[in-house]
Amino acid sequence: MANENATHRYLSEDAPDGYSVEDICGDDWLDGWEQAVRSLASWRITAVGTRPLDYAARDLIVGSLLRDRRMWPLHKLSAEPEYWIYERTNDLPEELQHIARQVLIVQFLHALRLYRFHELAAHEEDDYTVKVIERLRNCVPYGVLVQPTNGVREPRARTCNRPRQCPFCFARNVVGLYKRFEPSTWNHPERYWVLGRLTISDETLPDIPDLSNHGESCATIRRVLTGILARQARALGATGGISTFLMGPDQYAKWDNGELSDEPSFGFAYHASVLATVQQRTVALDALIESNPEPLYEQCPPLRSGDEEIQAEWKIRSATDPTALRLMLFGTGPACRKAIDDGGDCGAFFLPSWPLSSYDQWRRHLVQANGLRMHARWGSL
Repeated sequence: MANENATHRYLSEDAPDGYSVEDICGDDWLDGWEQAVRSLASWRITAVGTRPLDYAARDLIVGSLLRDRRMWPLHKLSAEPEYWIYERTNDLPEELQHIARQVLIVQFLHALRLYRFHELAAHEEDDYTVKVIERLRNCVPYGVLVQPTNGVREPRARTCNRPRQCPFCFARNVVGLYKRFEPSTWNHPERYWVLGRLTISDETLPDIPDLSNHGESCATIRRVLTGILARQARALGATGGISTFLMGPDQYAKWDNGELSDEPSFGFAYHASVLATVQQRTVALDALIESNPEPLYEQCPPLRSGDEEIQAEWKIRSATDPTALRLMLFGTGPACRKAIDDGGDCGAFFLPSWPLSSYDQWRRHLVQANGLRMHARWGSL
């Protein structure tokens, strides 16, 4: 049972019994279920790749969403697939069918929300949003090998190149970045990968001095958050790396004696990270290795929101580990039980849970994040 007068994140474990997604998003999230299922018939899964890059792509497309406990449709359909999921994957090798099913479910959830959003945008005569959604709906799926069902590729079927709205182009973009890293360059016994992550919400922004006067400028939020992380990375001994900035849906619900006391609020969660290499051991790095990073925080005070301190989360891996870079970029994969049981490990990139967003959230994200790069280099890598 929830604490009296407490505020909890969407689908919090402290929410009252019987609390479901309909309490927050309403029951219209199911609209278009049959239409979304039919839309999957345009593509036929012909193979499931088993190369490291293939698994890395699915770490983003599936693993990211599995780590989010709010994504109960993915968890439910993965545990109890409907008949149409089996129909579209039973021609594949048996040991790979479960992988194809997970990618197919993400494709379905993406199509489900786009169908509903297309209806709303058309009703509002929002031609720009309608065209964006149509482009997203025609994007070629990724994570498994697909071919047109009728053998003829539609002229409009191409990659949409909108990684902030499309899970498939998101994975294409990050896998392309991963390819640019030469593994042999980083295999050094004295080199470490360090990853710093910082997350704030819309409710936190007004109390942060550097952000309180900038309204909803996502570019300013990115600059402030990645700047903080870059300074902390330099305190560890890093000279450069890459910074990332992602936005995801965030929902809050206020409970009063186990009942919703107010309308849920819908906003954004802003996720910034910095991934860098440290070539020489420093005092701050040694403290981080010992899980006691006080020297780091002494040199770089944490972000303050009112009276609250917001500490960045830092992880470190030796560059001699051949999986270090992949885990730092992509996080825990869908095959890892940890991804489901306790949230897994999140990397610099993860797929935000946009299938659970409201139309207003998605539309505001489309406008505010337009032209905003997901990642950028800083310093000398």
